[in-house]
Formats: sequence, structure tokens, C-alpha cells
Amino acid sequence: MIERLGYIITENNYIISLLSFDREKGEIVYLGYPLELTKKELAIFFAIVDSGKKGITASCLAEKIGSKNPQNENSIAVHVHNINSKAQKIGNRNIIL
Repeated sequence: MIERLGYIITENNYIISLLSFDREKGEIVYLGYPLELTKKELAIFFAIVDSGKKGITASCLAEKIGSKNPQNENSIAVHVHNINSKAQKIGNRNIIL
């Protein structure tokens, strides 16, 4: 099932999905382009999406992706940075704040 997060409406009334993803296939499309993420990056992305508006801590993210050291927040920060770097190449903005 494809899920969508956010959209924009163009001057011609076209609706463009900002971010859509298929969890089963592990595919993310950002601004119409595939966002290629590693397995850990996908796990982090989906954990953040699932946390909703309440957010999630780096140590909880580490636990969810099966990190042997849940206190390793630096590793999570690096993965989030990599996700945002890949998104910036497509849309010149971060998708995880």
C-alpha cells in the first residue's frame, strides 16, 4: 500500500505528492523521484514516520533498528544526516528535522 505525506497544488491545479512510500517494497518517492536509502536508513525513516507528531528520541531509534548500543546517538545522527543529504539532492531541503 502506498502512503503519502504532504502535497502541493500547482498553479494548474495539479496535485504533487511531496513524499510517498511503500513499506512492503521499501520504496520512497520524494517529489516524484526515488529516494534510495539503506536498510538502516529505511528503518529509521519508518520509525520516525510511525512516531507521528510526538517524535522519537535517538536512543529509541537505535533500539528500533536493532543497534547493539542503544546509547549510540551519534550513529543515529549520521544516518539522519545521510537521509537528509539524499533528499537535498532531489529537493534542496531536509525531510527529517
